[in-house]
Amino acid sequence: MCVRKIVSNLTPAEKTAFVNAVLALKNQPSVLNPGQQGRYDDYVQLHMSAMMAGTPAIDPSQPAFMPGWAHDGPAFFSWHRVLLLQIENDLQAASHDSSVTIPYWDWTDPASWPFTNDFLGGDGTGRHKQVRTGPFAFKSPARWTLIVKDQPSDPDFLQRQFGVDSTAQNLPASTDVSNALGATPYSSPPWKGAAAGPGSIRRTQPGASLCRGHDGQYDLTE
Repeated sequence: MCVRKIVSNLTPAEKTAFVNAVLALKNQPSVLNPGQQGRYDDYVQLHMSAMMAGTPAIDPSQPAFMPGWAHDGPAFFSWHRVLLLQIENDLQAASHDSSVTIPYWDWTDPASWPFTNDFLGGDGTGRHKQVRTGPFAFKSPARWTLIVKDQPSDPDFLQRQFGVDSTAQNLPASTDVSNALGATPYSSPPWKGAAAGPGSIRRTQPGASLCRGHDGQYDLTE
């Protein structure tokens, strides 16, 4: 049985195995656009398409807003869990290693910080906030290159800027996580955006923070 470990419990060998699996998946043939991108890029494209579905240009608080496949609606957590499971299965196939799993980041534990040189690399630096450390840096031996981008003119290299979002300056604390998980019901009519009924997990501030955090974990190497 596969076990998903917290980042702080990964051995150096397990970190290397995960990184190598991601790099291998990047080099696997695409299913969505053969010859134009790798299999890892397919998942970036799928996630971006899910974000752009519905009416992304309309504020979620407005009545005319319609959620996409996976965001601003009750399907958020379940959709992403299925997506991550599919990625995990492909990571194992690409690396020929059934022990490779997607580790999780417990952001309430400083020892679980994943943005290290031997794992996901650090924060972006310079004018373009380019990631220059770790295996997913553009100038690393693997030359991690972004293929699926919001705009064709966007850089080919990975960018990060921690804490730039004014609505998410801090990660949820342990009490925030407990409060969100204890909220009932999970969702309620009208099932979209910030209009979910009072008391639902998606209406609570901790719940919204968990959604942002969950999405952020997926976007680490997009």
